[in-house]
Amino acid sequence: MRLKRIAALVLVIFIILSIFWSVFITPVGASDYKTVRISYYRTPPFKKPEIMILLPRRAVNTVTILGMLPNGTPVDLGTYIGRDSIKLDYKRIERYILTWAEHLRNTGTDPSLVNPGVVLLGTSMEKDGVSYFTEGVPLNSDDVLKGRSLRVSITNADAFRPLLSSGEVERLSSVESSAIDKGKVEVGSFPPDYFPGECYPGPYGTSECVDWVLEKVYDTEDNTVIPLAAAFLHGDVSEIQDVYLREQFRSSRSLRDVWVPPLSGPGCNPRTGICPEDEETPKD
Repeated sequence: MRLKRIAALVLVIFIILSIFWSVFITPVGASDYKTVRISYYRTPPFKKPEIMILLPRRAVNTVTILGMLPNGTPVDLGTYIGRDSIKLDYKRIERYILTWAEHLRNTGTDPSLVNPGVVLLGTSMEKDGVSYFTEGVPLNSDDVLKGRSLRVSITNADAFRPLLSSGEVERLSSVESSAIDKGKVEVGSFPPDYFPGECYPGPYGTSECVDWVLEKVYDTEDNTVIPLAAAFLHGDVSEIQDVYLREQFRSSRSLRDVWVPPLSGPGCNPRTGICPEDEETPKD
């Protein structure tokens, strides 16, 4: 009789643990996109929430996470490496979502109505070479702020596109090795102070030359990521017919305070603008 009670107790405990565990392995929400699936899970007690990137290729994989703040500033959320799964820094993603939530509250918008997005830039190194993928992923603010765990799965191997063949990787490795053997790496300074322009034939046998001179450097970045465009669609996408992304570049020039000297005389220097008659004649 005692053995039956023990067996029944063990069975009850096993059932309770199974139910308890199923609560945390069953997603509370999921979203499917073309090549990405996002699943949200309850985080077990005494365990910190985590964000995992699940990849279909068991290779040396890297992924860089990029976001965009409400003022349009791009933000780097980290670069990570792993095999078939990559663990992200949950705190960095959480701070990113908090920034968006605070901005939306200050503007009178319910944060639950906006899903801030991130961009995944990934590479995969295999025997046949290096491939890459680029995916945009919207994140549910409520689930992240509640401390739920996330799994972002790249569901389609076709998301990877070839970047470098194995032969190209070997050539790059040999170039890098030779540069290290020489003990120095030549790095050109950019931007230069001066861009030589071109000269064009002018009237009366003269030339007109145009040179570009650096006036002011607003910002210089090396080895950085430049976001091109991002669009986040939230709601019933079945009602959307077309999505247009436009980019615009603007430039301006000013001809104020520009004096073009007469260069019709003989012996004039088209670059300096000095003619023989402009030079001062020494007085006795």
